[in-house]
Amino acid sequence: MTCLIAGIAALVVSPTQAQVAETTDEISITAIPPRLGEDNTLKVKPGEKTQIDVRARNSSNQTITIQSSAIDFIVGEDGTTPVPLDGQVESSNRWSLASWLTVAPNQQTLAPNQSGIVSIVIDVPEDALPGGHYAMI
Repeated sequence: MTCLIAGIAALVVSPTQAQVAETTDEISITAIPPRLGEDNTLKVKPGEKTQIDVRARNSSNQTITIQSSAIDFIVGEDGTTPVPLDGQVESSNRWSLASWLTVAPNQQTLAPNQSGIVSIVIDVPEDALPGGHYAMI
């Protein structure tokens, strides 16, 4: 049995609120790669663990602090837009992936044009249901 982990959709990072309030300059962060896995999916069997790394690049002209976390999502009514399920109980979501992820570091400061690495450990439980499981970082 294989769990298809689809849609570690994109690295969604945002600067801390204090920095947004201090400046009106545009903030630009690039995730490399923006989607993970062949055909935007990863295949991991129940009981397996794997690690992937995503590079976050500060394309802004100012130093920013980013916070990284995992959030489950569903696809919106248009069939393409991810809708974060922030704050909802993961256990009630059959397609939950966030509870299987460890994201590190959870915060880092990047100078202009500097890149940082966000490591994601995926630890699939032995009793994981087969099929798609979705989260965004």
